[in-house]
Amino acid sequence: MATDTDTDTDTAIGVTAPAGGAFLTKQALVYRALRERIMDGQLPPGSRLVIEDIAASHHVSAIPVREALHLLQAERLVEIRPHLGALVAPISKDAITEVFTLMESLEVAAWRLALPHASHEHIAILNAQIAAMDEVRSDYSRWAERNFAFHGAICAIAEMPRVQEMTKRVFTEWDRMRRWFYRDCAPPDLEHASREHLAMVDALKRRDLERLERLTLAHNRSALKSYLRLAERPRRA
Repeated sequence: MATDTDTDTDTAIGVTAPAGGAFLTKQALVYRALRERIMDGQLPPGSRLVIEDIAASHHVSAIPVREALHLLQAERLVEIRPHLGALVAPISKDAITEVFTLMESLEVAAWRLALPHASHEHIAILNAQIAAMDEVRSDYSRWAERNFAFHGAICAIAEMPRVQEMTKRVFTEWDRMRRWFYRDCAPPDLEHASREHLAMVDALKRRDLERLERLTLAHNRSALKSYLRLAERPRRA
């Protein structure tokens, strides 16, 4: 694939800048801009992404736009369909179910793998992550960021980088769904979620894998039902 090597001075959210403050490529900047607009719902699910229009609006050629779209396709944020072109990935009920099924499976795997390694220090770290979430319950976006940090800490205890990488990818899809469905309605019961997280950490501390898996399944399946209900609501324009 050809690469547009021109650079720009803007910084990018979600794109790691090279060491030494080197400039980011146009591809990275287009990727950043599109990704943020997809994640926050400015580009709703199903929106067409016309390469020529995007290139014109960012003052670049079509090459970095195509490359950015392929990166977003790899994250499942964009679909590229024959004879139709690129569009923002729809959020169907099947997609919601798949994402929560993957989250559930990865979380159970992370807990199972973490259990033999969990120390008192690890338990303290997880409880501190829960306390950090509790501090920002009034801000669902910040809570979601700290929720991901909590799950990342579980993966770190498990010492399984592939599980952590896969968890990050699935959480990206969940975060787009969260932003989309909860943009015009009250957030879920975060106090209840905190109690569930505390119960999971307690089960880990007691080396009770059966209880840990049961709590995880209940936690994820309850959230799945909530998202499926939200998917049936008419969306605001």
